[in-house]
Amino acid sequence: MVVRQLIGGKLKSLRQAKNLTLKDVSEGTGISISMLSKIERAETTPTIDLVIRLAKFFNLSLGEMVGVKAEEDVVTKREDELLTMKTESGAIIRFLSRYSPDMKVDFFRLSIPPDSGFVREMSHPSWSYHVFFCEKGEGKFVLGDREFPFTKGDCISFSADRPHDAINTGTDELVLFGILIYRV
Repeated sequence: MVVRQLIGGKLKSLRQAKNLTLKDVSEGTGISISMLSKIERAETTPTIDLVIRLAKFFNLSLGEMVGVKAEEDVVTKREDELLTMKTESGAIIRFLSRYSPDMKVDFFRLSIPPDSGFVREMSHPSWSYHVFFCEKGEGKFVLGDREFPFTKGDCISFSADRPHDAINTGTDELVLFGILIYRV
């Protein structure tokens, strides 16, 4: 099942089970009614931030929100088992760690095709922090009106509470390993 269908179905069933309107969920999460409607109809894949907001609103873990069952302390996942999201621009995010409210961190691999980028629709919560390591390719991060070029082996870290875009400026795939730390 596609991630957007899974999350859309989960959102709709949770909302209906609690007898809530889209307006109720919008007011509780800060997500627009139109975006919630698109998520429910599986017309868009929500960002991880939106999924986290929905999970918090419904008092669920991120894993429960995306249908991942509790696992053992030691987990081995094959590549095809990783939670994977693809953006309209062709960027692919693979979550390498399972989310746990106790961990407050996401570890992921972001691959961006040439002549493309990963553009954030919104910033992360003010208590979050990003660290990225460039495994392959070259690119730049755009943070507000400033640009930070990088290439293989470089690392960049910043407070994630501002708009930030990763742009592939090379001719090959850009591969970044990222950590998003939630300071809650």
